[in-house]
Amino acid sequence: MKTKIVSLALVFVMLMSLAISLTGCSANNPFTKGAKLEQSIISDKENTVGSTSKTGWELSLPKDTFEENVTLTMNVLSSADSKSYESSDFTFLGTPVELKLSNKENVRLNEPVKVTLKLPKDQLKQMAAEELFYGYYYNGSWEYYLPDNIDMQEGTATFYIYHFSFLGFGKPTEKKQIETFAKTTATKEWNRSQKTEEFTTATSKQFDELFKSMGVTSKSARNQLAADVISYLEDKYIDSSGVAPIDALAQMANSASQGDDGMQAYKDKLLEFTGKALIATLERDPSSFSSSVNIIGNLASAAGAIAGGDKKGALESVANMLKGAVPQAVLADAALNYVKSKMEDTIEYWTASELEKAYQIYSTGNGGKYGYEDGLKGDFETIFTLLGGIDRQMNIKIIKQYCEKRNIDENILTEEGKNQIIAQAKSALKKNFDKRIVSETEIKKLQAKEESFIEQLKKEGLFSASNYQKYFGIDKNIRNYNINDRLDRLYTIRKNVLSMMDKDMAANINDEFLAKAIAQWIYWNEKGDIKGFYNYMHEMGYIKETMPNVKDAGEGYWSLASSDVVERTLNKNYSGSIAQGSGQIKIVSESSGDVFSASMNWTSPGSEYNAGDIVELTISVKVDEYSWHGKNDGYIHMGLNYVGAHISSSIDVPELKGGSATRAAISLKDENGEYSAKVSTDNGKTVVASTTLKVSAAFPSGSEEGDLRTVYVDCDSGVARYNYVWTK
Repeated sequence: MKTKIVSLALVFVMLMSLAISLTGCSANNPFTKGAKLEQSIISDKENTVGSTSKTGWELSLPKDTFEENVTLTMNVLSSADSKSYESSDFTFLGTPVELKLSNKENVRLNEPVKVTLKLPKDQLKQMAAEELFYGYYYNGSWEYYLPDNIDMQEGTATFYIYHFSFLGFGKPTEKKQIETFAKTTATKEWNRSQKTEEFTTATSKQFDELFKSMGVTSKSARNQLAADVISYLEDKYIDSSGVAPIDALAQMANSASQGDDGMQAYKDKLLEFTGKALIATLERDPSSFSSSVNIIGNLASAAGAIAGGDKKGALESVANMLKGAVPQAVLADAALNYVKSKMEDTIEYWTASELEKAYQIYSTGNGGKYGYEDGLKGDFETIFTLLGGIDRQMNIKIIKQYCEKRNIDENILTEEGKNQIIAQAKSALKKNFDKRIVSETEIKKLQAKEESFIEQLKKEGLFSASNYQKYFGIDKNIRNYNINDRLDRLYTIRKNVLSMMDKDMAANINDEFLAKAIAQWIYWNEKGDIKGFYNYMHEMGYIKETMPNVKDAGEGYWSLASSDVVERTLNKNYSGSIAQGSGQIKIVSESSGDVFSASMNWTSPGSEYNAGDIVELTISVKVDEYSWHGKNDGYIHMGLNYVGAHISSSIDVPELKGGSATRAAISLKDENGEYSAKVSTDNGKTVVASTTLKVSAAFPSGSEEGDLRTVYVDCDSGVARYNYVWTK
């Protein structure tokens, strides 16, 4: 009897203890009355705080999330208290939660913490998975982010955070949803375009020589084939592995550098991927390709095999061509050098949302709402350290990610090697942030365009978790909906669809019809009938011409013969320099001590162009320093009151110097007709801090063998000249 009494007493004490530490919890709906929980976190152990059934919110903290033991408070608001945080733009599912550490502010986590939220079923049935976002509340407004998983059957949402704050979950308005999607994708697409541009620059000449050796006589055809192969190599959804071919090659880069056997295996894999990419291109219109032997050479026979239903024979034919092609070794070296140069790229080490927060702090200095201190503008060292916890944790993370990506045993790395990897990671991310600051205007324009496109994707039902479940691998009960994955795949499809369109059509197709074409791609791929998609594209007139007209092969083309730079003669108080791709200018007023400096950057033009081909460059200029010592007291300040810098580009006759032009000059302009990127100041204020333009113009035709034309890039410190000769 005594034993029973003691047991009952113990149970009573435990229940009372739970009630004290977990107050306000409702058995049926934890959000009705809310809940408050204080818990000690042991740093060297995994910790779980809260539970989806009792508090609605649940945190899973990995080992070493903190350097020391801490006390965490989870305050789940009641329905009544949450009304103070409601917004006309945001409908809550459940109620918000406030997460705090005792006596600590702006603490970054060493490891991402998994957040799981129980979604009330009575609310959930009125909403769709693709409409749900989590948000941070700061200074009276909500900022929205995309969750990692929605499980409609269990009624849970999952996402990861790197700092504790005031969190909410629910459905933003349609406008806010589209803005958030566009903000996420614009930056991703900008990063992706930068990589593609770098990959193309690194390998375009080698691909051109490879296809020339296979009998492809048309320069335009070789350019298109190279673009198709590069697009294939960058596509991580090309098969079920989820690994882009270029990343698979990166995993082989280490062994390729160790000896002949490793290099041979690397070459074989590169040729295998190249062959598969060429087959995918020929499959679009095999009959047309097979009749174009005078343009695409030996590839026409492979196209004929596909047209006859012998895809295996086509693969074997292309493989034999590639193995017999002399330039394959040069291509393999170029691709390997590119892969090795990108090994330091750390963009994928962190989630898109965390990178975005780090970038915003680096560019603006406003850090409080992201778990950073304020005032860190330009302080990359501190931001980089806090991005992954303290120094030691950050270094461990970088080395781990580096080795996993490249299939390397961490134990073989020396301390010197590890330090070099960490230094390269810092350098690469800082370079990306700096380049993005210069390109901010371009990215904002891109974001506005993406809003229109995303609106059409939603109207076409392409975000819906219940549509195309087989193609996207969505469980029939919608237990694994990931909007980030959906966006990535839709944008990869968009890139593929546009790449096979007629160039003029791709440039001018509106978002509604592009979304419909993407839906057709998914529909026919889900049915396993890619020919159905190609038929659709032909019926719509999207594929007007598979290969350039035959006379393109014999008309001639512009070939880059040389390039040089000419420094501008500068005044006494000016100094500057120029090299291929960059220039700097600095002005110092000796009398006032004022200083102005700016840097100009540009991408290089291609190695060859047909008559009428588009020359496209990205030109940018940014203010590096503007120090002004005037007083705005009504007197004229004898210093650098109105200064600026510029960069522009043109096609003209050869041998001109900076600032010169002839009547034959063709200015490269952006879509708004702007030809010059400029920055400016006004009495101590930086009026325009940076400008980036993507400018272009058609290369005119030559008339006789040996004709000359030059693409000029003109800036304040000099001119870069890219000299072309007309070759028949």
